[in-house]
Amino acid sequence: MSAQSISLRMLSAQHAAEDEATDRVFIRTAELFSALATPLRLRILSAICNQGKSVNAIVEAVDSTQPNVSQHLKMLYSAGIVAKRRVGNQMVYRVRSEDVLQLCRAAYTKIETELDAPKPSGRSTQWAGPIKLPSQF
Repeated sequence: MSAQSISLRMLSAQHAAEDEATDRVFIRTAELFSALATPLRLRILSAICNQGKSVNAIVEAVDSTQPNVSQHLKMLYSAGIVAKRRVGNQMVYRVRSEDVLQLCRAAYTKIETELDAPKPSGRSTQWAGPIKLPSQF
């Protein structure tokens, strides 16, 4: 076998490994966007972007039912977007990654600008400005 033939096979194997790595990134990216693909999940993230909140506080902040919010929190938790911990008899949720908030904030700001619409009255959107997440829960 010639050196050129060996080099081509090695190059082909390297490209296959790079393609596989790229595919994994695309799959994970699609999973992230899927987890963010409902308005209620985005409202939940907005509600907890500055500090962790109990399920009841989230229900109140997003004006939904407890079973519905719990179902969406379960999805966000499974996707690794939120973390949870028990405090007494309540579960408290917080955003795990500032990067996810930056992504949501950028998309929200872009769409808001494109629509040229004022923020809905009666609802505050905490993504409008920079936020600082607590370093600990």
